[in-house]
Amino acid sequence: MPESQNPKAWSDWYRFARDELGFRHDECVEYANLRFVEEQNRAALRERGQVFARSRARRRPGIHPG
Repeated sequence: MPESQNPKAWSDWYRFARDELGFRHDECVEYANLRFVEEQNRAALRERGQVFARSRARRRPGIHPG
């Protein structure tokens, strides 16, 4: 699945588990919970990395992250 089509919302993950994976309701709920939290964690880590790179670049003029 291309990045732009990845589920983001909890309900998207639930529908993905139901429609694409054929899970039953209880399994869909568990899958959606796990994947939604995982997605939130990844977004937080990406944001932290960007903030760290910007602050590091400000402290060291002429040296750019990356």
